[in-house]
Amino acid sequence: MNVVSLFSGCGGSSLGYKNAGFNVLAALEFIPSAAECYKENHKDTVMVQKDIRDVSGVDIVGAIGGQVVDIVDGSPPCASFSVVGKRDKLWGKVKEYSETKQRVDDLFFEFIRLASDLKPKFIIAENVKGLTQGKAKAVLYEILECYRSAGYKPFYKVLSACDFGAPQLRPRVYIVAVREDLTINGDFVFPSPTHSESEYISVEKALENVEVCEEEINTLLAAGLKYANMQKWDEISGEGKWHPIRFNVGKNRWKKPSYTITYTDSKLGAAGLCHPFEKRRHTVSEMKRLMGFPDNYVLTGTWQQKVERLGRSVCPQVITAIAKEVEAYYNAYEQTCKEINNDRF
Repeated sequence: MNVVSLFSGCGGSSLGYKNAGFNVLAALEFIPSAAECYKENHKDTVMVQKDIRDVSGVDIVGAIGGQVVDIVDGSPPCASFSVVGKRDKLWGKVKEYSETKQRVDDLFFEFIRLASDLKPKFIIAENVKGLTQGKAKAVLYEILECYRSAGYKPFYKVLSACDFGAPQLRPRVYIVAVREDLTINGDFVFPSPTHSESEYISVEKALENVEVCEEEINTLLAAGLKYANMQKWDEISGEGKWHPIRFNVGKNRWKKPSYTITYTDSKLGAAGLCHPFEKRRHTVSEMKRLMGFPDNYVLTGTWQQKVERLGRSVCPQVITAIAKEVEAYYNAYEQTCKEINNDRF
């Protein structure tokens, strides 16, 4: 199946589709450092480096030479819906986002607009679990109605990355919208976990034999002595625990999957997730492992940009599982069509 990736970031979703045997024809990414990183790892994918607000379906079709698009995928910016953020206090406002300043809480609707322009068989989106909670749930219902108005039947579910072989909790809501003419066999069913709790990949297992840069570790240890939030590491009772007051400062787990890595972990002076036993943040190579990325995946730019890319990414293992279920759903549709045509003649 052919995929177009919107808000493609460094390419975690694209890696997931490719691991499922799909073709990623084009990627749309506005942030320069993210686009650079993506191109380093997906050289056979056309990169469209523009603001989604300025892109039409015609632009994408032209970029891919008129090829058929089966899936449009994307992870619209989600910080405005995160349960650890300011949520609705920032809705409708221009704010700092990565290397830009813009309003981001409306970008999901731009995603649906551009996706529906391309009329794919499926539209697949990923976002923070917070979109399904509190006031943000009203936004989710509005998003679902937009899918329906565009001629798609949406299904959503919160999935945790550790259930699919990634060494990280990372609960995220996934929305799979099926074009209405393909729903003759009923509702789309999300994939069942590939890993039971006893099969989860722990931080300890994930970081076996990981290569680390001594200079990077020394820099991170120095930051641990410099910043107030990092100094709270000493007051945390043990691995897997969080600070009793600064509750966003925590020591990662060791015998279980990692806590969720976020883009704020790129800000050394901010609260964030730390190594279980060393007074520092995880290194880039450690975080690649915890995100389920291969060691040879290239991350470009500064340390902060590399970590931001990972923190905003998607664990490819989840996308691979969803892609296989989407393919099975479409194959069942084609089989049903054949049976109907045989009955007619």
